[in-house]
Amino acid sequence: MMKKQVLLLHRGNYSLRTVGDAKLAILGDFLISDVSGCAPIGYYRKWLKNEEETLTGGNCSDLEKIDNNVVIKNIFDPNFGASDEKSLILSQKNLFEILTEWERLSKEKPAKIIIVQDGDNVTLEASNSLTQEESSSENTWRKIG
Repeated sequence: MMKKQVLLLHRGNYSLRTVGDAKLAILGDFLISDVSGCAPIGYYRKWLKNEEETLTGGNCSDLEKIDNNVVIKNIFDPNFGASDEKSLILSQKNLFEILTEWERLSKEKPAKIIIVQDGDNVTLEASNSLTQEESSSENTWRKIG
């Protein structure tokens, strides 16, 4: 089953929609707050390549490398650390690809970035087309970072 989470450009920054998939929202928070607001993207790429460092974090996320995967958790979740149900697991290769695509899209500034999960693979898609709901209501925003 394909899952989606939408990030919208709002006043020059991306914001996470409150509706969507909870696990993909963890990735959205990580990209918006940690990659764009806490540490440069190169820091996370370097961390992924370093076999000796297994833990890192940022403004809102805790990341842990386990085998060839990365477990991403939102540290503001009231049940942080309680279960894997509150975390997103990606392959290290997939996270590296996402970071590369995020860097490109952050420079291009499309109106929205859609995080798409199809099975175990997560990708980012860009679009400049907004639905009426996406373009109208200030009340649908949750500002991150």
